[in-house]
Amino acid sequence: MRRAKQVIGIVLGTTLMMSIAACGDNNDVENATGGENEAAAAEENVNNEAPEVDEDEIVMQASRAYFNTLPEGSYMMSADDVYEALDDVVILDIRADGDFAEEAIAGAMNIPMAQLGTSFDEIPSDEKVVVVCYSGQTASQAMAVLRMAGYDTYIATGGMNGWNSAELPVE
Repeated sequence: MRRAKQVIGIVLGTTLMMSIAACGDNNDVENATGGENEAAAAEENVNNEAPEVDEDEIVMQASRAYFNTLPEGSYMMSADDVYEALDDVVILDIRADGDFAEEAIAGAMNIPMAQLGTSFDEIPSDEKVVVVCYSGQTASQAMAVLRMAGYDTYIATGGMNGWNSAELPVE
């Protein structure tokens, strides 16, 4: 489990770095690094540091490994199925604290999406976890990351919107 968490951390960190780098043009990146070009940096690095890591390839390998193991149905549960399974699952609500306080599925735990990466230890790793958000989209992203980290996760299709449309009870 520790190795999976490390890999997820690398994947998320790499994605964040690539997103930040993509926000500016090449001049911004060169200015931020003191104007060094790749050849000079590579020349300095010949004997002093470990070989370069192809971060894009690491992300691609992790993505392929994840998507190649997806069964049909892609770990989705209807609101009614989640309701029937409440005694056998942990509900992880990733909505904002205020929205969770306003209404939630009985017994759900709340870890907002922005805090999820630093809160893995709060999520039971030995139980089935159903992730709930507003509509299901963000829950799908969280489920993918949690699955790659070794959790047995599913999403509630439609999120809280689907739960409320099915007229299921909330706290």
